[in-house]
Amino acid sequence: MFPLLVALAVVVAGVLIQRFLHYALMRMKRLAGRKLSGEAMMDVVFLHPDLGLGGAERLVVDAVVGLQSQQEVHKKIRCTMVTNHHEPQRAFQETRDGTIKVVVHGSWIPRHIAHRGLVLCATMRMIFAAVVTCIQSPRTDVFIVDQVSAAVPVLKLLCPSSAVLFYCHFPDQLCDPSRAKNRQRSLLHRTYRNVFDAIEAFTMRFSDSIVCNSKFSRGVTVDTFPSLASKIHSEEDIFYPPINIASATAKPLPPRHGEAVSVNPFENLDDAELSRLFLKHRCCFVSLNRYERKKNIALALEAFATLIGRLKSTATTATTDALVSADDLLLVVAGGYDPRLAENVDHYTELVTLSNTLGIEKHCVFLRSIESSTKHLLLSRAQCIVYTPSGEHFGIVPIEAMAFGKVVLAVNDGGPMESVTNTDRYGFLRPPQPAAFAEVMSMVAHDVNGTLVRRIGAAAKARCQEQFSLNSFSTRLMQRLLLLRSNVTDKKLGLGTYSIKKMVSKQE
Repeated sequence: MFPLLVALAVVVAGVLIQRFLHYALMRMKRLAGRKLSGEAMMDVVFLHPDLGLGGAERLVVDAVVGLQSQQEVHKKIRCTMVTNHHEPQRAFQETRDGTIKVVVHGSWIPRHIAHRGLVLCATMRMIFAAVVTCIQSPRTDVFIVDQVSAAVPVLKLLCPSSAVLFYCHFPDQLCDPSRAKNRQRSLLHRTYRNVFDAIEAFTMRFSDSIVCNSKFSRGVTVDTFPSLASKIHSEEDIFYPPINIASATAKPLPPRHGEAVSVNPFENLDDAELSRLFLKHRCCFVSLNRYERKKNIALALEAFATLIGRLKSTATTATTDALVSADDLLLVVAGGYDPRLAENVDHYTELVTLSNTLGIEKHCVFLRSIESSTKHLLLSRAQCIVYTPSGEHFGIVPIEAMAFGKVVLAVNDGGPMESVTNTDRYGFLRPPQPAAFAEVMSMVAHDVNGTLVRRIGAAAKARCQEQFSLNSFSTRLMQRLLLLRSNVTDKKLGLGTYSIKKMVSKQE
C-alpha cells in the first residue's frame, strides 16, 4: 500500500510542477529585465520549511531582522519569509507583529502519508513553495534556502538571473532516526532513503554559495559530501547563528493594538506563578529544548535527581543548618511543542512520567511552547541553563543564556565546543552522564554567595557580545549577498557582451 501511495504522490507532484513550470516561464518572459544599479532595491527571499519555535527558526528570524537593519550597507532592501507552515500561536513575535513579511505556500500538502514519507512530503512542500515564489517574485535578487536543498535547482531553473545561498545546518540524511545503530531497515526504506540522499547531494551543488552554522557542521557536511569541500571554506563560510542581545535581554512589550495575541493552549503556569516559584527556590535550573528524544532532556532530569538524592542523603547526616537543601532547588523544563507531532506528545508524557519515577516531581515544572515573556523570565531568573543534546549542530540556547550572563552546562561535543568552549571559563561542558552533570549542578547549587555564577556569567556575556552579535552576523551576510548579486550581474553582462560580439562577427 505504501509504495502505491508514494507513486501516486510523485505522479501528482509531477503534474503540478509541470503546470507551474509552464505558467512560470510564460510569466517570467513578460517580466523580463532586472535592476542592475547598486542603488536599486535588493529583494531577498528566505525559504524555510516550518516557521515554529526552534533554534533554526530563531536563526532565520534574526537574519531577516538583521538584514532589514543594514541601511548603512545598502539603503534599500526588502526581505520576505516564505514557509510551508506558520501558526501565530506557536511562532516568534517578529513573524506575527508585522516586523517580518511571512508568506505561506504548500501548507495544503500533507506532512506525511500515514505517518510515513516525511522526507518525500517535506521535499514536495518546499519545491512547491519555490515554484510559486518564482512565479510571484521573478525579480528576486538572492534566495536564501534553509535546510531543504531540493528547492535550489528549481530556483536556479526558474530564476536563472537570481543568486541562491544555501544555509546548511546538517546533512538531512544524518538526521534520520531510522539510521540508529542496530536498527533494522527494510529494503524499501533503504531504497527510499538512498534516493533522497542522492537528491540532497545533487541539489546542494547548484547553490551559488553554501554556508554552515558551525565548523562542526561544516566538517560533517564535507565528510558526507566530499565534493563540496572546495565550495565551503573552513573560515569564511562559517556563519554562526547570531543573537540580538539588546532585544533578547529586554523584557518583551505587551501586544500592540490590533496585533494577533498568542494564546497558549497547554495550561502552562503564567509568569506571575513562575515568579513566585522562583522566589521560593534559591537555585533554579532551566532546560530549553524542543520535546524531542534526540534532545536527551532525560539527562537533565536524571542529573537533577542525582543531585536531589545527594542532598537528601546529606541532610540525614549533617546538621540542620546545612547551606543547601533539596527544597531550595527547582528544575524547569520548557520548549517547543507541536501537538501535530506524535513524538512531541509522546515524549512530553515520557518526561513527566520519568520525573515521577525519579521522585522529583515536586521539584520540576514542565512548560510547552512558551511565550517570549516566559522565556525571558526563565533566562533572567535561572542560575544555570542545562543544555543536553549531543552532536548538536550549533545550539542557539547556550548563546541566549550567555547573553543573559548565565552559567551554561552542556555536552562536550558539537556546537557548544565552539560557543561555550571546553575551558570552564564561559560555562561547563561535560560528558552526557547524569553523574558528570550533577557534579556541576552541585557546584552551582552550593554557590551560595553567587561568586561562581557572576564570574562565569560575566565572561560568557562578554564572549557573546564579541563573537555572536546580530550586528556582526548581519553585516557579513549583507556583504555576502551583495557579492553574490554582483557575481550574477557580472555573469549576465558577460553573456550579453559575448552575444553582441557574436552578432558583430556574423555581420562582418
